[in-house]
Amino acid sequence: MIQFYLNNELIVYQGNENLSLLNFLRNERQLTAAKDGCSSQRVRLKLMIKQNLLV
Repeated sequence: MIQFYLNNELIVYQGNENLSLLNFLRNERQLTAAKDGCSSQRVRLKLMIKQNLLV
């Protein structure tokens, strides 16, 4: 269980432990302004390393 305040509302979550906070905010609370600014960059970096494009 996790508890936190979101916009002055106490949120108590007892669901999937693997759900990220970002996915919870976007999918469960419909707060679509929350963005993931790093995941796509990490995937691209891994791809570049795999293809030996990064020295």
